[in-house]
Amino acid sequence: MNFSTGWVFIPKDIPGAEQSEFDDYSFERVSVPHANIRTPHETFDPDMFRFVSWYRKHFRPAEYFRGREVLVEFQGVMTVADVYLNGRLLGHHEGGYTPFAVDLTPALKFDAENILAVHVDSREQKEVPPERAPKMFGYYLFGGIQRDVLLRDVDPLHIERVYYTTAAIQPEAREDAQITVANGRAEPAEGMLVLHLLDANGKEVSSTQSPVHLPAGETRDFKLALEHLRGIELWDVDHPQRYVALRAARQL
Repeated sequence: MNFSTGWVFIPKDIPGAEQSEFDDYSFERVSVPHANIRTPHETFDPDMFRFVSWYRKHFRPAEYFRGREVLVEFQGVMTVADVYLNGRLLGHHEGGYTPFAVDLTPALKFDAENILAVHVDSREQKEVPPERAPKMFGYYLFGGIQRDVLLRDVDPLHIERVYYTTAAIQPEAREDAQITVANGRAEPAEGMLVLHLLDANGKEVSSTQSPVHLPAGETRDFKLALEHLRGIELWDVDHPQRYVALRAARQL
């Protein structure tokens, strides 16, 4: 679900702003994507956005979240983010151009208001790319939660992430997938991972599958490959052919 509205913001670092009982009534009401400062054209200072700020959001979890894992997904926070729920630090991320997810389940309260707080450090970060580049990179980074935020609930047994690589395109194409499966359940899981490749019309071009055995509480990578793909039309600007890879997990 979309989690980009209903935030409050203050453009400075305040001790204790991660705590549930912190008084944020005077904070500015904002939605994200959001810039930590508005930059006027006529008096623009390239470093005016380089400061620490806080974002907070009050929410109550849905009843159907019980027994599931609840994650908040940030599509981009510039530049270093510390994510708290009800005063507990649950996640740290560096880099404003990569999305990241934080598991809220360990600190989530049902039948009560929850406070999600994000400490955003937009100061110069020489150790975080691209700022450590030896040359000027020709643009400003700016600051704040500059992309959308989502709230996602999943079964404790779920596909955590998928990473695709195209190993070959001629004379036969090959598409590799590394699929990370997490088993947060209290018992082992037996199942099957299935990978489908569809063309632009939704017609299946190829598929493959692999059995999965995952002990309780473990996370593991599984590798699948779509091989010997003939007749694949390559993408170019004049003929933008598009293929879609779909993955599915079936529990036995």
